[in-house]
Amino acid sequence: MFFPDGHDRLATELLQVLEEKGGVEEVLAARAKLQIEHYQNRLPRTGSVQARLAALAKARSDEGYMAEVRRLGPKTFELVENHCPVCAAARACPKMCSSELDVFYALLGDDVAIVRTEHILDGFRRCVYRVSVE
Repeated sequence: MFFPDGHDRLATELLQVLEEKGGVEEVLAARAKLQIEHYQNRLPRTGSVQARLAALAKARSDEGYMAEVRRLGPKTFELVENHCPVCAAARACPKMCSSELDVFYALLGDDVAIVRTEHILDGFRRCVYRVSVE
């Protein structure tokens, strides 16, 4: 037997209230800081972008994103997230997704360009980020 689970609704409502009260940016910045700290403990301090991406994909998969890295060329990769465990909250507050890009930049360094090429909120079945080493 299954019990009702209201965590999606609760998260969505809290984000809507924060948006109305003007505090969502502060909360997302604090969350991004926590994510960066968490991921930095799991990513290699040195090494290639590919190694950092692989560690990031593993960390994201452990959180339910079903992430993987694909090599597109010598200096170009894709970070593919086949599931979004925070999709309901992101629909209520799309700023969560732009905050996510800030986290990726902070983790992968200044020598990369990151472009989201597919986005669940835009109707795609997954989120895909092209990561190019500059």
